[in-house]
Amino acid sequence: MDSAKEIAKEMLDAIDVDSSGFWGAFGKGLVSFPVTLTYLGYDFIDTDHRRENQDDKFRVAKLIKQGVFNHEVIGKVIRVSLNDFASRINMEKIETIIKKFPVH
Repeated sequence: MDSAKEIAKEMLDAIDVDSSGFWGAFGKGLVSFPVTLTYLGYDFIDTDHRRENQDDKFRVAKLIKQGVFNHEVIGKVIRVSLNDFASRINMEKIETIIKKFPVH
C-alpha cells in the first residue's frame, strides 16, 4: 500500500490547476499575497480619491439591500465556479487512488 504522502501527491496530481501542480499554485499564491495586501490598503492610502471609493462601497451596499445580489445570482456564481473546478478533476485518477484503499 502507498504511503500517505504518495496518496496525497496522486490526489493533487488528479486536480489539474493550469498544469502547474501544488507548488505552482503555492508560488502563484505567494507572489499574489503582497498585491492583495496592497489592494486592501489602497483606499486608505489613496487620500485623493477616498470619497469616491467610499461612495462605491455605499453603492454596493445599497444594491445588496435592494436585493440585486439575491440568492439566485449568488447561486449562479457559485455553480459556475464549482463546475469549472470539477471540470479540472481527472476522475480516472481519483478512481485509481480510491481502489488502493483496503475495504474493512
